[in-house]
Amino acid sequence: VKDRLGKYLVETAIEDGRLKEGGTIVEATAGNTGIGLAIAANRFRVKCVIFAPEGFSEEKISIMKALGADVRRTPKVDGMIGAQEEAKSYAKKYNALYMNQFGTEDNPGAYTNTLAKQITHQLDHIDYFVAGVGSGGTFTGVAKHMTTLGVKNYIVEPQGSILNGGPIHAHATEGIGSEKWPTFLDRDLVDGIFTISDKDAFNNVKLIANKEGLLVGSSSGAALQGAVELKKHIK
Repeated sequence: VKDRLGKYLVETAIEDGRLKEGGTIVEATAGNTGIGLAIAANRFRVKCVIFAPEGFSEEKISIMKALGADVRRTPKVDGMIGAQEEAKSYAKKYNALYMNQFGTEDNPGAYTNTLAKQITHQLDHIDYFVAGVGSGGTFTGVAKHMTTLGVKNYIVEPQGSILNGGPIHAHATEGIGSEKWPTFLDRDLVDGIFTISDKDAFNNVKLIANKEGLLVGSSSGAALQGAVELKKHIK
């Protein structure tokens, strides 16, 4: 889904004059947003610098590099907050544009204007929407639209994330989970939260590959498990 965000952020920055052809965009990301931004950077002929914490998927790092992004690794112990600080510092020093996926309202707006409409266009009827949460942009952007249709919206997080009140600890599920309540996560849109183990998430990655022929990441495996758990509560 992050290709939509990448295109939307870069296109919007060009349209309002904050970014020009040949300029540089900077972002802190665990991978997926970086891939989307790298694709968009190629499309709009700008440079892309990514700050990614050590310990995340090397495959995603390789993809970003293959797409032409300049990837800088930050200490794992500093987490995503450390990567954000380094990205901000770089942008200020080199007069680049910090995309700020964790702070710009264009994040949820991108999904309200793209993914939400695509989902409702392709499905005849929707009762429930289940999605993982990192920055909260995807969930909130889509859930805003879904709520107008009477859809119930549910969050999925990994064990080690705090959204359901659990303790903070490391987890292998990438791209979702938070050490604090995400900036864009609108509590009024949340009808429930499912906390998923790494084991269930990764088992579902294999299941989806075997049953559907789709190679997805651990956050998708967690989302599937959330849907399975939700089904148990539906009467």
